[in-house]
Amino acid sequence: MSTNTSGRVPFWLLAPGFWLLLSAGSGCSGTIHPPANPVNPTTVYLADYGRHSSLVLPAQDGKYVEWAFGDWNWFALGHTKWNDAISAIVWSPQATLGRRDIPPQPDDESLRRLVEANRIVKFDVSSDRAAALNNRLQRRFDNDDGTVLHSDYAHLDMVKDPEHYWALNNCNHVTMHWLRELGCRVDGFGILSNFKLAK
Repeated sequence: MSTNTSGRVPFWLLAPGFWLLLSAGSGCSGTIHPPANPVNPTTVYLADYGRHSSLVLPAQDGKYVEWAFGDWNWFALGHTKWNDAISAIVWSPQATLGRRDIPPQPDDESLRRLVEANRIVKFDVSSDRAAALNNRLQRRFDNDDGTVLHSDYAHLDMVKDPEHYWALNNCNHVTMHWLRELGCRVDGFGILSNFKLAK
């Protein structure tokens, strides 16, 4: 009988737990509680693509920057077969940070159509926090090792990123972390992309 010496847990052992988490529905995403009365407020957007989420932050002159995190093989290279999914979920060998410059848009629906998201969630945060997160992610993006490529799959410019990607630190978990950096409280597990805005 062979033993697993790689330190990785076989996917068939993890799959039932992942299935139960995904079957739990909205509790696996998150509820966003934006900061109350943020100082010098600015509008940010969460883009929901069905399985994947990203943040759209304001930039200069009415422009925006979209930021996203994912598995390099799947998200950057567009390798989306079942075995690629298992590799990403169990132990991704490489993560990616993606960005996209977005020109000014006349309204929210135009923004949603341009980024081709299923829906967008709009809320206000402190402009200082938004600028700080944008600057930090830009430094992280610029700190790549010359791996910048444009992904036809994701429509983003991608670099290899040192943060580890796997089922419990996927794109939606990282989006949740970024939301908290913006001063939001986020309830839920952040596994799925269908974040809700608190009423």
